[in-house]
Amino acid sequence: MEAVVLAAGPGKRFRNLTKYIPKPLLPVANKPIIERLLRNLKSAGVKSVIIVVGHLEHKVIKKVNMLKGLNLKVRFVKAKNYLKGPIFSFSSAINEISEKDFILAPADSIISSNTIRNLIEINESKVTLVVGPYTRKGTKVYIGSNQEVKGINTPLKDWRETATSMGIMYATSKFLEYVKKAIKRGNTRIVDAINIAIKEGVEIKALYVKEKWFDIDNIQSLLEANIYYLEKLSPASKKTEIPNVKIYPPVLLEDDIKVDKNCEIGPYVCVDRKVQIGENCKLKNIVVLEGSKIPPKSFLSNGVFFKNIFLPRREDNHVQNKS
Repeated sequence: MEAVVLAAGPGKRFRNLTKYIPKPLLPVANKPIIERLLRNLKSAGVKSVIIVVGHLEHKVIKKVNMLKGLNLKVRFVKAKNYLKGPIFSFSSAINEISEKDFILAPADSIISSNTIRNLIEINESKVTLVVGPYTRKGTKVYIGSNQEVKGINTPLKDWRETATSMGIMYATSKFLEYVKKAIKRGNTRIVDAINIAIKEGVEIKALYVKEKWFDIDNIQSLLEANIYYLEKLSPASKKTEIPNVKIYPPVLLEDDIKVDKNCEIGPYVCVDRKVQIGENCKLKNIVVLEGSKIPPKSFLSNGVFFKNIFLPRREDNHVQNKS
């Protein structure tokens, strides 16, 4: 089984953060988003992956090539027009796809290996879109009485219920025709190709699952995923004791960090490699990226710290700090 992973977009909803770090490399419990996706694809039976890169492509390529024990055949395709939209990124990989059927997934989604395995095993060589319980956030999918997709974002035919797309799908070589049609019409999203296929009578199935999944497209969703995976860790922390520092699990602290005295860390804090934290700091529900330096007496919560800048989730903009 082959998969195409779209990792080219600029990730503008993360503001300044993704000017320096491509979104697929942002860490969830100190592990890049794309690594979690790739390992779950491998666990589900995928043997080969095409990764479409664009924004900060050299960083994505370098990081993926450094992953140990991945055991996947990985090829990289550089998208020239990725700023136009995800369908243009995907079109760059069309000529590289060697399998008749394949998995298509965005690099900013974390889907369980069990869900991916079901997607591969249950389908009948038909285009199949994975959906979950409907939420106001995400792409709305209209579904008919026989689990067929009746439209995305807008109903095109009679429908019975709605769900939210998880972004990942089982695609066929036939589907590529509708991708090309969507591009000719000036469309920018892959969902536009799906709607064209539906209008032309193609049966597209919906695989409904209730398992946890994450579409990580802003700081809030990154924090939510971080909390979920921290709670799944066993043990809760690699480093449970630091002299003169209070730790409130769950936290995940790498070994090569420096924390000065009288700090309070946790709960829900991840600190990546080569980080320095000054004395009398309080950190709660925060992701600290590699190489960051947090100045003394900082009180930071609900956000991401990178180098020397704190980026809060949107509703906490009033507490944004810079050192």
